[in-house]
Amino acid sequence: MAENDVQRELKQLRADLSTLQSDMSALMGSLKERGSEKAAGMKSSVEDEIRHQREELRRLLNEARSSGRRVVGEAVEGIEGGVEQHPVSSLVTAFGLGFIVAKLMGLGDRH
Repeated sequence: MAENDVQRELKQLRADLSTLQSDMSALMGSLKERGSEKAAGMKSSVEDEIRHQREELRRLLNEARSSGRRVVGEAVEGIEGGVEQHPVSSLVTAFGLGFIVAKLMGLGDRH
């Protein structure tokens, strides 16, 4: 009779182990699925942030380009205004600077 009890307990233990094994497989599958969903959500979030940062950088570059063009335009206008107000001194200054640059580069030497 004791042997029947042992056999019955072993049979029940095997059934319990089989159930535990299938439960663990189901749990692992569920964890894997949740991990995949979480990773997909994080990927989407990172892609959105990259897209946002790219748009912000593009906006800042456009602002810098516009500002640079404005500053250069103002400088050119200032130079043109100075040349118009003082044409002779501007011509003498340009000639003098050209002469100095030529001397520094060795273009005016006669050997």
